[in-house]
Amino acid sequence: MDTGLFTANNVWMMVCTALVFFMHSGFAFLEIGLTRQKNAI
Repeated sequence: MDTGLFTANNVWMMVCTALVFFMHSGFAFLEIGLTRQKNAI
């Protein structure tokens, strides 16, 4: 496999991983905002 293509694939995989991480944290903040105050600890 070409070295440049291999590097591009690795960079793209890291970008996608970061996007998924931010999606999970964003969904967590959404769920925190939807929780009623009386149900919070």
